Amino acid sequence: MRTTVVAVAVALLLSACATLPPAVPLPPADPRPQAFVADLADLSARRHALRGVARLAVDSDQEDFSIRANQRLVIERPASLRVEVLGFLSATAAVLATDGARYEFFLADDRSYQSGPVHPNLLWEVSRIALPPKEVVDLLLGAPLPEVEYRLGPAQEDGDGRVEVSLLDSDGGQLRNVVFDAKGLLRRVDVFARGRIAWTAHFDEYEGVGDRFFAHSISVEYPSAHTTAHVELSEVEINPDLEEDVFRLRLAPFEGPPGG
Repeated sequence: MRTTVVAVAVALLLSACATLPPAVPLPPADPRPQAFVADLADLSARRHALRGVARLAVDSDQEDFSIRANQRLVIERPASLRVEVLGFLSATAAVLATDGARYEFFLADDRSYQSGPVHPNLLWEVSRIALPPKEVVDLLLGAPLPEVEYRLGPAQEDGDGRVEVSLLDSDGGQLRNVVFDAKGLLRRVDVFARGRIAWTAHFDEYEGVGDRFFAHSISVEYPSAHTTAHVELSEVEINPDLEEDVFRLRLAPFEGPPGG
């Protein structure tokens, strides 16, 4: 009996320590890379807006800061978003709204108000998110494909059945690595800039929303900014009917900005 127990324990230990087989290149005739990327492009074309609730966590491995916030969220392609940060008893603590061209930012505690043209560091300044609004919109919609024309490059399959596909520009430069699970669901995106990975996103906790599966958990690693961000989404609506002025601040409840 003792020998059997020891044998089982050793087997479990060896199983836990076992490594997956290395990734292997896929032959050009394998249909999965083209099918998976085409399905992602179709999904991207179909999803143009989202409304829901988000739990945001942002951390830095260099600076001494940590952000935790519950938010009401509305986004629309190409780069419109409205984020309402919820405070005690779900009272609105802050609102950021942008139509992609201009932004407005309001803090309820001191009734401070800012507005101006959208710039690449806008979300970094208000929430330490190291991405411009357009990339955040694409990311939250679950289909962050390149803006420019791209073609499929080399593809490989790892020992866990995941398929990784390179997306290249017209000169053969690396734009994205997109990784799908065996069912074709997007699991990771590596975004390249000047030949190096600028940021990586992971997609998890897929649930049905309408007739498609949607990732309710998204994590982003941004090495150059030394930050990681994690978003948990709930109450998700895809392509909801949006009010015409949703991406402008309605300051009447706050009696307008100071001095307005």
